Amino acid sequence: MSKVWQEFPEINQQDLENRTSEIMDAVERGESFTLTRHGRKIATITPINTAGEQRSGR
Repeated sequence: MSKVWQEFPEINQQDLENRTSEIMDAVERGESFTLTRHGRKIATITPINTAGEQRSGR
């Protein structure tokens, strides 16, 4: 997935609905995306955790 997302950092509403888990995994790895609706940029999805932080286990 990483290579495809690097080439196409924008995701649309349908991608978000159909690939939520895959997108969240990529964000957790540090990737960011621009969310579009009807071709218009509406949001940026970026990871919150900084480099040294660990997951809480939730």
